[in-house]
Amino acid sequence: MWATFNTLTRKFKEKANKPIQDPHTGQITNDPKTIANILAAVLVNKREQLPSYSTEENNTMKKQIGVAVKEKGDYDKDFEIEELYHVINKLPKNKSPGLDGITNDVIKEMGPKSKDFLCHLYNMCLAKARLPRAWDTSLIVPILKQGRNSLSPDNYRPISLTSVFRKILEHLIKHRIEEKIDKALSRRQVGFRKKRSTIDAVVKLENEIKIGMQEKNSVYAIFYDLTSAFDSVPLQLVAQKLSMHIKGKISLTKIEETYVAIKNVISDKIQFTKGVPQGGVLSPLLFNLVLADFPFKNVDGQIFADDIVSWAKGRTPEEAKKTMKISVIEAVNWANLNKLVFSNKTVAMIFNANKRNDLQRLEIDVDGLHIPLVNHTRYLGVSIDLKLNMKLHINNILRETSNSINLMKCLAGKNWGADRSILKLFYTAAIRSKIEYAAPLMAEM
Repeated sequence: MWATFNTLTRKFKEKANKPIQDPHTGQITNDPKTIANILAAVLVNKREQLPSYSTEENNTMKKQIGVAVKEKGDYDKDFEIEELYHVINKLPKNKSPGLDGITNDVIKEMGPKSKDFLCHLYNMCLAKARLPRAWDTSLIVPILKQGRNSLSPDNYRPISLTSVFRKILEHLIKHRIEEKIDKALSRRQVGFRKKRSTIDAVVKLENEIKIGMQEKNSVYAIFYDLTSAFDSVPLQLVAQKLSMHIKGKISLTKIEETYVAIKNVISDKIQFTKGVPQGGVLSPLLFNLVLADFPFKNVDGQIFADDIVSWAKGRTPEEAKKTMKISVIEAVNWANLNKLVFSNKTVAMIFNANKRNDLQRLEIDVDGLHIPLVNHTRYLGVSIDLKLNMKLHINNILRETSNSINLMKCLAGKNWGADRSILKLFYTAAIRSKIEYAAPLMAEM
Protein backbone atom coordinates (compact mmCIF):
# COMPACT_ATOMS: atom_id res chain seq x y z
CA MET A 1 0.00 0.00 0.00
CA TRP A 2 2.79 2.44 0.89
CA ALA A 3 4.57 1.68 -2.37
CA THR A 4 1.40 2.63 -4.22
CA PHE A 5 1.02 5.80 -2.14
CA ASN A 6 4.60 6.90 -2.73
CA THR A 7 4.41 6.21 -6.44
CA LEU A 8 1.10 7.99 -7.02
CA THR A 9 1.97 11.04 -4.92
CA ARG A 10 5.58 11.13 -6.16
CA LYS A 11 6.68 11.81 -2.58
CA PHE A 12 9.24 9.03 -2.59
CA LYS A 13 12.92 9.83 -2.24
CA GLU A 14 14.31 9.79 -5.73
CA LYS A 15 17.86 8.57 -5.93
CA ALA A 16 20.20 9.84 -8.62
CA ASN A 17 19.43 7.05 -11.08
CA LYS A 18 18.22 9.43 -13.77
CA PRO A 19 20.26 11.23 -16.43
CA ILE A 20 22.56 13.98 -15.16
CA GLN A 21 23.92 17.01 -16.99
CA ASP A 22 27.66 17.60 -16.66
CA PRO A 23 27.99 21.23 -15.42
CA HIS A 24 31.26 21.68 -17.34
CA THR A 25 30.48 20.17 -20.76
CA GLY A 26 26.69 20.49 -20.74
CA GLN A 27 26.40 16.88 -21.92
CA ILE A 28 23.67 14.65 -20.50
CA THR A 29 24.73 11.16 -19.47
CA ASN A 30 22.97 7.96 -18.40
CA ASP A 31 26.14 6.09 -17.45
CA PRO A 32 26.05 5.29 -13.69
CA LYS A 33 29.84 5.57 -13.25
CA THR A 34 29.94 8.95 -14.98
CA ILE A 35 26.94 10.19 -12.98
CA ALA A 36 28.59 9.06 -9.74
CA ASN A 37 31.83 10.88 -10.59
CA ILE A 38 29.97 14.06 -11.64
CA LEU A 39 28.04 14.14 -8.36
CA ALA A 40 31.22 13.39 -6.40
CA ALA A 41 33.05 16.26 -8.11
CA VAL A 42 30.17 18.65 -7.42
CA LEU A 43 30.15 17.71 -3.73
CA VAL A 44 33.89 18.33 -3.45
CA ASN A 45 33.75 21.62 -5.39
CA LYS A 46 30.88 22.93 -3.26
CA ARG A 47 32.88 22.43 -0.10
CA GLU A 48 36.14 23.74 -1.57
CA GLN A 49 34.41 27.00 -2.56
CA LEU A 50 33.52 27.68 1.06
CA PRO A 51 35.94 29.61 3.32
CA SER A 52 38.86 27.64 4.76
CA TYR A 53 41.36 28.13 7.56
CA SER A 54 44.85 29.37 6.71
CA THR A 55 47.88 27.15 7.26
CA GLU A 56 48.75 29.13 10.38
CA GLU A 57 45.22 28.78 11.76
CA ASN A 58 45.24 25.05 10.99
CA ASN A 59 48.53 24.55 12.81
CA THR A 60 47.28 26.45 15.87
CA MET A 61 44.13 24.33 16.01
CA LYS A 62 46.11 21.10 15.57
CA LYS A 63 48.26 22.02 18.58
CA GLN A 64 45.18 22.67 20.71
CA ILE A 65 43.63 19.37 19.62
CA GLY A 66 46.91 17.53 20.19
CA VAL A 67 47.12 18.73 23.78
CA ALA A 68 43.58 17.50 24.49
CA VAL A 69 44.28 14.11 22.88
CA LYS A 70 47.37 13.55 25.04
CA GLU A 71 45.46 14.26 28.24
CA LYS A 72 44.05 11.24 30.00
CA GLY A 73 40.27 11.46 30.03
CA ASP A 74 37.61 9.55 31.94
CA TYR A 75 35.97 8.89 28.59
CA ASP A 76 38.91 6.75 27.40
CA LYS A 77 38.22 3.84 29.73
CA ASP A 78 37.44 0.51 28.08
CA PHE A 79 33.94 -0.20 26.85
CA GLU A 80 32.12 -2.85 28.85
CA ILE A 81 30.39 -5.72 27.07
CA GLU A 82 27.09 -4.56 28.62
CA GLU A 83 27.44 -1.24 26.80
CA LEU A 84 27.89 -3.08 23.52
CA TYR A 85 24.86 -5.32 24.09
CA HIS A 86 22.76 -2.26 24.94
CA VAL A 87 23.66 -0.59 21.63
CA ILE A 88 23.22 -3.74 19.51
CA ASN A 89 19.81 -4.48 21.00
CA LYS A 90 18.62 -1.00 20.02
CA LEU A 91 19.84 -1.17 16.41
CA PRO A 92 16.86 -0.57 14.08
CA LYS A 93 15.90 -3.06 11.39
CA ASN A 94 15.75 -2.50 7.63
CA LYS A 95 18.49 0.12 7.55
CA SER A 96 20.77 0.49 4.53
CA PRO A 97 24.30 -0.88 5.05
CA GLY A 98 27.58 0.85 4.29
CA LEU A 99 30.10 -0.07 1.62
CA ASP A 100 30.81 -3.45 3.27
CA GLY A 101 27.16 -4.54 2.84
CA ILE A 102 26.84 -5.73 6.45
CA THR A 103 23.42 -4.97 7.93
CA ASN A 104 22.19 -4.46 11.49
CA ASP A 105 20.43 -7.82 11.34
CA VAL A 106 23.77 -9.58 10.78
CA ILE A 107 25.21 -7.95 13.91
CA LYS A 108 22.16 -8.90 15.96
CA GLU A 109 22.68 -12.56 15.01
CA MET A 110 26.31 -12.62 16.16
CA GLY A 111 27.12 -15.06 18.95
CA PRO A 112 28.55 -14.14 22.38
CA LYS A 113 32.15 -14.90 21.39
CA SER A 114 31.91 -12.73 18.29
CA LYS A 115 30.48 -9.88 20.35
CA ASP A 116 33.25 -10.27 22.93
CA PHE A 117 35.82 -9.98 20.13
CA LEU A 118 34.02 -6.95 18.71
CA CYS A 119 34.11 -5.26 22.12
CA HIS A 120 37.85 -5.99 22.33
CA LEU A 121 38.30 -4.52 18.85
CA TYR A 122 36.48 -1.33 19.85
CA ASN A 123 38.73 -0.97 22.89
CA MET A 124 41.78 -1.32 20.65
CA CYS A 125 40.40 1.45 18.45
CA LEU A 126 39.90 3.58 21.54
CA ALA A 127 43.42 2.95 22.83
CA LYS A 128 45.13 3.65 19.51
CA ALA A 129 42.72 6.35 18.28
CA ARG A 130 42.54 4.56 14.95
CA LEU A 131 39.86 2.68 13.03
CA PRO A 132 40.05 -0.13 10.49
CA ARG A 133 40.13 1.40 7.00
CA ALA A 134 36.75 -0.09 6.08
CA TRP A 135 35.16 1.76 9.01
CA ASP A 136 36.72 5.03 7.89
CA THR A 137 34.88 4.86 4.57
CA SER A 138 31.43 6.23 3.80
CA LEU A 139 29.07 5.69 0.90
CA ILE A 140 27.02 8.67 -0.26
CA VAL A 141 23.59 8.02 -1.76
CA PRO A 142 22.43 11.24 -3.49
CA ILE A 143 18.72 11.92 -2.93
CA LEU A 144 16.92 14.33 -5.26
CA LYS A 145 15.45 17.27 -3.36
CA GLN A 146 11.67 17.42 -3.67
CA GLY A 147 10.42 19.36 -6.67
CA ARG A 148 13.91 19.96 -8.12
CA ASN A 149 15.23 19.35 -11.64
CA SER A 150 16.88 15.91 -11.69
CA LEU A 151 19.33 16.94 -14.43
CA SER A 152 21.19 19.37 -12.16
CA PRO A 153 23.78 17.73 -9.89
CA ASP A 154 23.31 20.63 -7.44
CA ASN A 155 19.81 19.39 -6.60
CA TYR A 156 20.81 16.26 -4.69
CA ARG A 157 21.16 15.86 -0.94
CA PRO A 158 24.13 13.65 0.07
CA ILE A 159 23.05 10.98 2.57
CA SER A 160 26.04 9.17 4.08
CA LEU A 161 26.00 5.45 4.77
CA THR A 162 28.79 4.15 6.98
CA SER A 163 29.69 0.68 8.20
CA VAL A 164 27.40 -0.63 10.93
CA PHE A 165 30.57 -1.38 12.92
CA ARG A 166 31.40 2.33 12.87
CA LYS A 167 27.81 3.25 13.79
CA ILE A 168 27.96 0.98 16.83
CA LEU A 169 31.24 2.60 17.92
CA GLU A 170 29.71 6.05 17.44
CA HIS A 171 26.71 5.02 19.55
CA LEU A 172 29.09 3.84 22.29
CA ILE A 173 30.95 7.15 22.15
CA LYS A 174 27.71 9.14 22.03
CA HIS A 175 26.39 7.48 25.19
CA ARG A 176 29.56 8.52 27.01
CA ILE A 177 29.88 12.12 25.89
CA GLU A 178 26.26 13.16 25.29
CA GLU A 179 25.59 14.37 28.84
CA LYS A 180 28.87 16.32 28.94
CA ILE A 181 28.21 17.94 25.55
CA ASP A 182 24.62 18.75 26.49
CA LYS A 183 25.86 20.82 29.44
CA ALA A 184 28.10 22.78 27.07
CA LEU A 185 25.21 23.76 24.80
CA SER A 186 23.35 27.04 24.94
CA ARG A 187 19.95 27.18 26.63
CA ARG A 188 18.67 28.51 23.31
CA GLN A 189 19.55 25.28 21.50
CA VAL A 190 16.49 23.06 21.28
CA GLY A 191 17.33 20.70 18.40
CA PHE A 192 18.40 17.07 18.93
CA ARG A 193 17.86 17.39 22.68
CA LYS A 194 15.63 15.39 25.01
CA LYS A 195 12.14 16.66 25.86
CA ARG A 196 12.30 19.41 23.23
CA SER A 197 10.48 19.42 19.92
CA THR A 198 10.08 21.51 16.79
CA ILE A 199 6.58 22.58 17.73
CA ASP A 200 7.83 23.78 21.15
CA ALA A 201 10.26 26.03 19.28
CA VAL A 202 7.55 27.41 16.98
CA VAL A 203 5.18 28.03 19.92
CA LYS A 204 7.90 29.92 21.81
CA LEU A 205 8.68 32.08 18.76
CA GLU A 206 5.04 32.99 18.14
CA ASN A 207 4.36 33.64 21.84
CA GLU A 208 7.34 36.00 22.09
CA ILE A 209 6.18 37.89 19.01
CA LYS A 210 2.60 38.15 20.31
CA ILE A 211 3.80 39.41 23.70
CA GLY A 212 5.85 42.08 21.97
CA MET A 213 2.89 43.14 19.85
CA GLN A 214 0.57 43.25 22.89
CA GLU A 215 3.08 45.59 24.53
CA LYS A 216 2.72 47.86 21.46
CA ASN A 217 6.27 47.03 20.38
CA SER A 218 7.55 46.25 16.92
CA VAL A 219 9.26 42.87 16.72
CA TYR A 220 12.09 42.38 14.23
CA ALA A 221 12.79 38.68 13.54
CA ILE A 222 15.56 37.21 11.41
CA PHE A 223 15.53 33.66 10.09
CA TYR A 224 19.14 32.71 9.36
CA ASP A 225 20.08 30.11 6.77
CA LEU A 226 23.58 28.61 6.71
CA THR A 227 24.90 27.58 3.30
CA SER A 228 25.06 23.75 3.15
CA ALA A 229 25.00 23.75 6.94
CA PHE A 230 26.01 20.18 7.79
CA ASP A 231 28.31 19.93 4.76
CA SER A 232 30.17 23.19 5.34
CA VAL A 233 31.46 22.79 8.90
CA PRO A 234 35.29 22.54 8.86
CA LEU A 235 36.46 19.26 10.41
CA GLN A 236 39.23 21.12 12.26
CA LEU A 237 36.57 23.28 13.91
CA VAL A 238 34.56 20.21 14.96
CA ALA A 239 37.67 18.57 16.45
CA GLN A 240 38.70 21.76 18.23
CA LYS A 241 35.26 22.36 19.75
CA LEU A 242 35.09 18.73 20.86
CA SER A 243 38.58 18.83 22.39
CA MET A 244 37.55 21.81 24.55
CA HIS A 245 35.08 19.61 26.41
CA ILE A 246 36.20 16.01 25.88
CA LYS A 247 39.79 15.13 26.77
CA GLY A 248 41.53 12.01 25.53
CA LYS A 249 41.64 9.97 22.33
CA ILE A 250 37.90 9.42 22.22
CA SER A 251 37.55 12.79 20.49
CA LEU A 252 39.22 11.55 17.30
CA THR A 253 36.39 10.78 14.86
CA LYS A 254 36.38 11.49 11.13
CA ILE A 255 35.75 9.92 7.72
CA GLU A 256 38.88 9.35 5.61
CA GLU A 257 37.40 8.12 2.32
CA THR A 258 34.06 8.69 0.61
CA TYR A 259 32.41 7.25 -2.48
CA VAL A 260 29.18 8.15 -4.30
CA ALA A 261 26.93 5.23 -5.26
CA ILE A 262 24.66 5.08 -8.32
CA LYS A 263 22.87 1.84 -9.22
CA ASN A 264 25.42 -0.29 -7.33
CA VAL A 265 28.25 1.51 -9.14
CA ILE A 266 30.58 3.66 -7.07
CA SER A 267 32.54 6.75 -7.98
CA ASP A 268 36.26 7.27 -7.68
CA LYS A 269 37.47 8.00 -4.14
CA ILE A 270 36.94 11.51 -2.78
CA GLN A 271 38.00 13.16 0.48
CA PHE A 272 36.38 15.97 2.41
CA THR A 273 37.92 18.51 4.77
CA LYS A 274 34.52 19.95 5.65
CA GLY A 275 31.19 18.62 6.79
CA VAL A 276 29.72 16.19 9.28
CA PRO A 277 28.03 13.24 7.51
CA GLN A 278 24.28 13.70 7.02
CA GLY A 279 22.80 10.63 8.65
CA GLY A 280 25.80 10.07 10.94
CA VAL A 281 25.18 8.99 14.54
CA LEU A 282 27.36 11.72 16.04
CA SER A 283 26.60 14.42 13.45
CA PRO A 284 23.68 16.13 15.28
CA LEU A 285 25.65 16.21 18.54
CA LEU A 286 28.78 17.62 16.87
CA PHE A 287 26.82 20.17 14.85
CA ASN A 288 25.08 21.37 18.00
CA LEU A 289 28.48 21.83 19.62
CA VAL A 290 29.69 23.97 16.71
CA LEU A 291 26.65 26.28 17.05
CA ALA A 292 26.75 26.44 20.86
CA ASP A 293 28.45 29.85 20.95
CA PHE A 294 26.29 31.51 18.29
CA PRO A 295 25.85 35.10 19.55
CA PHE A 296 22.49 36.64 20.42
CA LYS A 297 23.79 40.08 21.38
CA ASN A 298 21.03 42.20 22.97
CA VAL A 299 18.35 39.99 21.36
CA ASP A 300 16.56 36.74 22.08
CA GLY A 301 16.40 33.68 19.85
CA GLN A 302 16.73 29.94 19.49
CA ILE A 303 18.51 27.30 17.44
CA PHE A 304 16.98 24.06 16.16
CA ALA A 305 19.68 22.15 14.26
CA ASP A 306 20.65 24.61 11.49
CA ASP A 307 17.46 26.68 11.82
CA ILE A 308 18.47 29.84 13.66
CA VAL A 309 15.99 32.60 14.49
CA SER A 310 16.52 35.75 16.55
CA TRP A 311 14.18 38.58 17.44
CA ALA A 312 14.43 42.08 18.88
CA LYS A 313 11.74 44.37 20.27
CA GLY A 314 11.53 48.15 20.01
CA ARG A 315 9.02 50.95 20.48
CA THR A 316 9.36 51.61 16.75
CA PRO A 317 10.48 49.48 13.78
CA GLU A 318 13.59 51.68 13.53
CA GLU A 319 14.50 51.01 17.15
CA ALA A 320 14.00 47.25 16.70
CA LYS A 321 16.14 47.33 13.55
CA LYS A 322 18.94 49.21 15.33
CA THR A 323 19.09 46.56 18.06
CA MET A 324 18.90 43.73 15.56
CA LYS A 325 21.64 45.14 13.33
CA ILE A 326 24.13 45.04 16.21
CA SER A 327 23.23 41.38 16.70
CA VAL A 328 23.61 40.63 12.98
CA ILE A 329 27.09 42.17 12.98
CA GLU A 330 28.06 39.81 15.82
CA ALA A 331 26.50 36.85 13.98
CA VAL A 332 28.38 37.62 10.75
CA ASN A 333 31.65 37.97 12.69
CA TRP A 334 30.96 34.61 14.34
CA ALA A 335 30.30 33.00 10.95
CA ASN A 336 33.50 34.47 9.48
CA LEU A 337 35.53 33.22 12.45
CA ASN A 338 34.12 29.70 12.06
CA LYS A 339 34.38 29.70 8.23
CA LEU A 340 30.62 29.43 7.81
CA VAL A 341 28.44 31.42 5.40
CA PHE A 342 24.89 32.74 5.66
CA SER A 343 23.02 32.15 2.41
CA ASN A 344 20.69 34.45 0.48
CA LYS A 345 17.79 32.45 1.96
CA THR A 346 18.28 34.41 5.19
CA VAL A 347 15.18 36.62 5.57
CA ALA A 348 13.59 39.01 8.05
CA MET A 349 10.07 39.96 9.15
CA ILE A 350 8.82 42.99 11.09
CA PHE A 351 5.70 42.42 13.19
CA ASN A 352 3.53 45.35 14.25
CA ALA A 353 5.12 47.73 11.78
CA ASN A 354 3.19 50.72 10.50
CA LYS A 355 2.14 50.15 6.89
CA ARG A 356 3.34 53.64 6.06
CA ASN A 357 6.91 52.69 6.93
CA ASP A 358 9.41 52.41 4.10
CA LEU A 359 10.12 48.72 4.63
CA GLN A 360 13.04 48.68 2.21
CA ARG A 361 14.75 51.25 4.43
CA LEU A 362 14.34 48.85 7.35
CA GLU A 363 16.23 46.02 5.66
CA ILE A 364 19.64 45.09 7.08
CA ASP A 365 22.92 44.89 5.15
CA VAL A 366 26.09 43.71 6.89
CA ASP A 367 29.40 42.77 5.27
CA GLY A 368 27.82 41.66 1.99
CA LEU A 369 24.88 39.91 3.65
CA HIS A 370 21.60 41.48 2.51
CA ILE A 371 18.60 40.40 4.57
CA PRO A 372 15.34 41.19 2.75
CA LEU A 373 12.06 41.79 4.55
CA VAL A 374 9.31 39.31 3.61
CA ASN A 375 5.62 38.97 4.42
CA HIS A 376 5.77 35.27 5.20
CA THR A 377 8.26 32.45 5.67
CA ARG A 378 8.37 28.82 6.75
CA TYR A 379 9.91 27.92 10.10
CA LEU A 380 10.28 24.30 11.19
CA GLY A 381 7.44 23.21 8.93
CA VAL A 382 5.01 25.96 9.95
CA SER A 383 4.07 28.81 7.61
CA ILE A 384 4.31 32.14 9.45
CA ASP A 385 2.84 35.43 8.20
CA LEU A 386 2.74 38.93 9.66
CA LYS A 387 -0.72 38.45 11.19
CA LEU A 388 0.18 35.18 12.96
CA ASN A 389 -3.36 33.93 12.34
CA MET A 390 -2.30 30.53 10.90
CA LYS A 391 -4.44 31.15 7.79
CA LEU A 392 -1.48 30.64 5.47
CA HIS A 393 -0.44 27.47 7.29
CA ILE A 394 -3.98 26.06 7.20
CA ASN A 395 -4.27 26.74 3.46
CA ASN A 396 -0.98 24.92 2.92
CA ILE A 397 -2.24 21.96 4.96
CA LEU A 398 -5.47 21.85 2.93
CA ARG A 399 -3.48 21.79 -0.28
CA GLU A 400 -1.07 19.12 0.93
CA THR A 401 -3.72 16.84 2.44
CA SER A 402 -6.25 17.13 -0.41
CA ASN A 403 -4.03 15.00 -2.64
CA SER A 404 -3.73 12.38 0.09
CA ILE A 405 -7.50 12.38 0.62
CA ASN A 406 -8.12 11.86 -3.10
CA LEU A 407 -5.62 9.01 -3.11
CA MET A 408 -7.32 7.50 -0.07
CA LYS A 409 -10.60 7.51 -2.00
CA CYS A 410 -8.90 5.68 -4.86
CA LEU A 411 -7.60 3.03 -2.48
CA ALA A 412 -10.99 2.50 -0.81
CA GLY A 413 -13.04 0.62 -3.41
CA LYS A 414 -16.14 -1.26 -2.19
CA ASN A 415 -15.13 -4.63 -3.60
CA TRP A 416 -11.37 -4.17 -3.79
CA GLY A 417 -8.53 -2.09 -2.38
CA ALA A 418 -7.25 -1.56 1.14
CA ASP A 419 -9.23 -2.72 4.17
CA ARG A 420 -10.39 -0.51 7.04
CA SER A 421 -7.27 -0.99 9.22
CA ILE A 422 -4.90 -0.10 6.36
CA LEU A 423 -6.94 2.98 5.45
CA LYS A 424 -6.92 4.09 9.09
CA LEU A 425 -3.15 3.68 9.21
CA PHE A 426 -2.83 5.64 5.97
CA TYR A 427 -5.06 8.43 7.30
CA THR A 428 -3.14 8.67 10.57
CA ALA A 429 0.27 8.80 8.90
CA ALA A 430 -0.41 10.88 5.79
CA ILE A 431 -3.27 13.19 6.77
CA ARG A 432 -3.90 13.44 10.49
CA SER A 433 -0.21 13.90 11.33
CA LYS A 434 -0.07 17.05 9.18
CA ILE A 435 -3.27 18.44 10.67
CA GLU A 436 -2.16 17.85 14.26
CA TYR A 437 1.44 19.06 13.86
CA ALA A 438 0.69 22.72 14.65
CA ALA A 439 -2.47 22.07 16.70
CA PRO A 440 -1.25 24.05 19.76
CA LEU A 441 -0.93 27.13 17.56
CA MET A 442 -4.28 26.66 15.86
CA ALA A 443 -5.96 26.22 19.25
CA GLU A 444 -5.10 29.85 20.07
CA MET A 445 -6.88 31.23 17.00
